[in-house]
Amino acid sequence: MRLVVTKFRSTQLLLNSHPSLLRFVLPVDNPSKPPETSRMSNTVSIVLPCKLNEEELRKKSEELASAVNELKELEERKREVMAEWKEKIDASKERVLLLAKAVHTRTEDRPVDCEEHPNLSRNCIEIYRTDSDGGGQLVRTRPMTLEEKESAQQLTLGMKGRQ
Repeated sequence: MRLVVTKFRSTQLLLNSHPSLLRFVLPVDNPSKPPETSRMSNTVSIVLPCKLNEEELRKKSEELASAVNELKELEERKREVMAEWKEKIDASKERVLLLAKAVHTRTEDRPVDCEEHPNLSRNCIEIYRTDSDGGGQLVRTRPMTLEEKESAQQLTLGMKGRQ
């Protein structure tokens, strides 16, 4: 058994204990001065500011330049990846909207063969569906071009001459 004497808040403390408990007894008389204890001491590592020498400063400068470049590259790559994902998300949204429209309206826009018929009395071209969904249905009209007018008039005159 050992007897250890240490100062604790300006009073003498007589501690009869195992040495491992000594770390809990801290002197507070003069905090700027290391405590005077028995032969026992602990070594601890504490992160504290330290001045850099020229070589360390040069290495840190190189590391900083490298880190700045890496950050720029990562940010650029992020922009590229985000743009790619935006395109994919936009395409997916467009597909969802088209499918929702098809389900809601119970129709879908598809290419359909149509026939154009000139209508000289209205000076337009009438466009009719030829498929089974609406065969013979007028789907739209458009104005005749000058060439179409001339061609339709010649065709009409030719048919009248045969009669």
